[in-house]
Amino acid sequence: MKDERAAAPTRETCASPFGRILADLEQACEGFETAVFFDELGETIDHYSYLDSFGARLAAAHHGLLFSSANHRLEWLGAGSATQLEIYAAKRDSVTIRVAEGYFMTVVVRAGNLSDTLFSRISEVAAALRDEAGI
Repeated sequence: MKDERAAAPTRETCASPFGRILADLEQACEGFETAVFFDELGETIDHYSYLDSFGARLAAAHHGLLFSSANHRLEWLGAGSATQLEIYAAKRDSVTIRVAEGYFMTVVVRAGNLSDTLFSRISEVAAALRDEAGI
């Protein structure tokens, strides 16, 4: 992924209802970069992103693998299932949540921009994605 944020959200296709729902996350924090709704195989259903589309899709697939790995380890330890994975790094922070069984959302922001306001909005967006998908 490039460090530079594009001037406008990038898309290679028209936004679906899922993309329009994901767009609501941009207003929840200063450093929003991308939000991706994807399935358990890491396949993007839709995204809203200031990163290039390939970078957004790749980030979601990678975060999906990390989430799955952590979830399997937690279950093996008898700690239950993971519902959320947060990653804090030098340039970007991210959160991946389970939207429903087999469906996930990853949100990437500039470092230091994960907040209670954003987490609250992520929960609302996840509910809207479930309603739209009928899951």
